[in-house]
Amino acid sequence: MARRIRSHPSVLEIHGVGIDAVDLEHFARTLEAHPEFTRLVFTRREFSRYRLSPQSLAARFAVKEAFIKAAGARAGTRFREIETLSDSRGQPYVILHGRAQRLSRRLGIIRVLVTMSHSRKVAVAQVILLARRDPAEAWRRGA
Repeated sequence: MARRIRSHPSVLEIHGVGIDAVDLEHFARTLEAHPEFTRLVFTRREFSRYRLSPQSLAARFAVKEAFIKAAGARAGTRFREIETLSDSRGQPYVILHGRAQRLSRRLGIIRVLVTMSHSRKVAVAQVILLARRDPAEAWRRGA
């Protein structure tokens, strides 16, 4: 009789957490002084959907910074490769492109959790990257 080999489920763990805050006055001055900034930082969809709300653009910029911090990415990831949109309920979600997408695959990232908010003065965002790990590896690392 053949023996069944039970595969061990992988473990879901937090790969990284990033947070960022953007001063809205400074951000607005940057948009005014450097119109090319939006082309370099935001995707067409981000800009077309949120261009009338500097607070929303600032919050999306904070998501990009928070993602880079959470991933531990240094040079190489472009802001436009980290796209933040909102669903019909207003819940933000991230779509990765190019190098950011390849980096997340290499790191085993399976989910990007994001939250963002703003007041009249500051926009903030937090990103949590979830990765799937082998249980033995997670045990050795103390997870």
